[in-house]
Amino acid sequence: MQIDVLDLCGWLGTFAVLCGYFLVRAKKLAPDSGVYTLCNTIGPTGIIVSALHHQLYAVIVLQCFWIVVTLWTWVPGPRVTPANEEHPRD
Repeated sequence: MQIDVLDLCGWLGTFAVLCGYFLVRAKKLAPDSGVYTLCNTIGPTGIIVSALHHQLYAVIVLQCFWIVVTLWTWVPGPRVTPANEEHPRD
């Protein structure tokens, strides 16, 4: 069996996303760590490469959204305070 390089990108991307998820759930990584962010950026990129080759546009949209959300939550900036936390008083 011969595997295409583009398919290999998809498999490695899937492995990266699953490893990151497992490590966070096992409490080996913090959800806001750089390694987790890297897994959630590099992984979907590999999946996108494979999905482009196979013209799987729904997968491409999902993975692009995944990358945008990952990067958006990683970049520091104002965030909405969760309902269970107190608001700072002026």
